[in-house]
Amino acid sequence: MVIIALILHTVGHKIVATKNYAVSEFRLWNVQGKKGTLPVGIIIPLLFSFVSNGAWNVPLTESTLMKEIPALRSKKKFKYLTNFEMGVIGLAGPLMSILVALIFKAANLPGFEKFIIINYTIGLFALIPFSTLDGARIFSASKYLYIGTVIFLVATVLLMQVTSLLATIVFALILAIILTSIAFYKSV
Repeated sequence: MVIIALILHTVGHKIVATKNYAVSEFRLWNVQGKKGTLPVGIIIPLLFSFVSNGAWNVPLTESTLMKEIPALRSKKKFKYLTNFEMGVIGLAGPLMSILVALIFKAANLPGFEKFIIINYTIGLFALIPFSTLDGARIFSASKYLYIGTVIFLVATVLLMQVTSLLATIVFALILAIILTSIAFYKSV
């Protein structure tokens, strides 16, 4: 189930990357060090599982390598991907994960509860603004886009437990717009 959830997350990146004349490749989350690459995307889930004696399930963490397609980018204003375009491509993965969780929650199919949890865990974990995770790209694109995204996705995950699909999306969106607007106006 985790593999399917990661594939769907990656498909979200690929769809938006294609719209921006770029390609998106799945990469296991690695951190570059002086002595080489550390596969943090595997180490963190194993560590959480070990420390919690299997109670906390953190999925493998992926990052996305984005490259522009130069021949097609000639149609765009900028030859290379801008920070904002990379942020939007990064945003597509967590949104896809939450969308899949919402669809399966609305379908109310027996036996898919774990799949729903895996999807929203992947979506929320990817929002951590660190290294090459989606959250860092979104934050780099716009801190207000990041704030709105985090509020929307966290509110969606919380509300989907207690209310209908439509109410979840509407309330989460309204909350994200209001709180992001407050953050924006306080900084001006």
